[in-house]
Amino acid sequence: MAYNYGSSESTAGWPDDTPARIALFSGDDALIPEFGCGTDGDNTFSLFLKTTSSTNVDDVTFSRESAWRKAYRFLNRFDTVNISMDRFGSPNDGDGSATYNAKRSFFETTTNYETPFDHKPPCRFPFFPSSNQTMDGLTSPLIELVYSMALNNIDTAVGGWDGRLSDQGVQWAIGAKGLGLIQNTTPDAMEFSLLKQNGKIDTTRTVIPAYSGEILSFQPNLNTADDNLGFGYMGNTENGSIIYIDITETDEVLRWNPDDEGVDAGIKPEEWWVKTISGIQVKNSDKPNIGSVNFKKGTMTVVSKDKNNYIVSFTSPKQFPLSSWGNGQNIRVLLKRKKTIRLDDDRKPWGGAEYENIRYRSLADEFKDDVFFQVTEEPPPLTGACCIDGECTQQTRDDCEALGGEFFDEGSETCTDCVDDSDDSGDGGQQSTNILPFTTTLNGTLENGTITINYPAPFEATDVTFEVFIEKDPDQS
Repeated sequence: MAYNYGSSESTAGWPDDTPARIALFSGDDALIPEFGCGTDGDNTFSLFLKTTSSTNVDDVTFSRESAWRKAYRFLNRFDTVNISMDRFGSPNDGDGSATYNAKRSFFETTTNYETPFDHKPPCRFPFFPSSNQTMDGLTSPLIELVYSMALNNIDTAVGGWDGRLSDQGVQWAIGAKGLGLIQNTTPDAMEFSLLKQNGKIDTTRTVIPAYSGEILSFQPNLNTADDNLGFGYMGNTENGSIIYIDITETDEVLRWNPDDEGVDAGIKPEEWWVKTISGIQVKNSDKPNIGSVNFKKGTMTVVSKDKNNYIVSFTSPKQFPLSSWGNGQNIRVLLKRKKTIRLDDDRKPWGGAEYENIRYRSLADEFKDDVFFQVTEEPPPLTGACCIDGECTQQTRDDCEALGGEFFDEGSETCTDCVDDSDDSGDGGQQSTNILPFTTTLNGTLENGTITINYPAPFEATDVTFEVFIEKDPDQS
């Protein structure tokens, strides 16, 4: 395992040769190839998940090709308990160590990071290569999971060290007690720590997504312009209760091609996804005797159907017992009888993919990314000013030339010598560079006759005014 700061001892209870440690921390296919200390402020650490990606070392650019679901799987499966940190390299104080309580951390979202969650995300991905580098200086596209650390005990005291990890001039590494991870038992559930605010259900820290990619979606309002406080993830309505779920990272949406004219034409991925559950149950895990609220899958309504933001809602005639729920208590959202596509089946649901009851993957398979179909859209051709028959319009270069017009470069807004609006009187007519050669015939005399203008067929000189000026030669008068 390559660490940003020093080296690591083995995680407690996980010797170097155990399959769990090998799958998570060792080898080219390690799920967690990096660990970072203090990457989001003092007393924080980060785990970095490896994704399938392409990297250009020369100009340090990269593109992330995998979906967020790998991070979701880790967040659902493993929770941090504590972490042991060694402090060493100080020429005066010697080496010290301390144990910290660790939990998922809230971090402030900035324009430097992409976040998959719409509220209080525990994981992020940097927009810029410089924000995500390995020890050797090469760029690696890694999803970062941020955790906070609260001092539990200073195991080896040195000087006046108070346990903070902000000291300069020293190094840090995971200590002999390792990183404490516990494995959850509910891959079909989403959980969060409750925060009641002005009647809405919020979260104190982060939302744990389901292992199969579902996550609660935070809705900023409830169909009212003056509801600035927001609605939250779920809440009570006049007729019962409602819950919002983001299914963007589920099999059915990940494998869906919204612009495909073939097998995906007319497909509604939410209709396939809802078949994978028998219903949804919400309950307070800390107070199971209070009772639960159940949502029937037949009440599903689509809130957003964008491939990268696919949200559905469910309603129930029963209200949440908010008066009996306390802040900080754990709320559990169970996807009842959840099924997922078999790991080695890369077909789309409507293409005959085989489903099975949800369960955690083997650790040997956990590093694999999920199937994701992204439609490649070519950028539209650039337009510019095009003069056609005295009219200046916006056209592409090819379309302008095909119509016999004159094109004035991509991005141009006005034509030159096409429309002459310098005459404020409005009767100055139009001046065009595309008037074709024509001939005239005279029937009678100039003083009392008819002049005919012969414009070449098949063109018609519409909206063109011809003015004839007769000037006598003084010598012929």
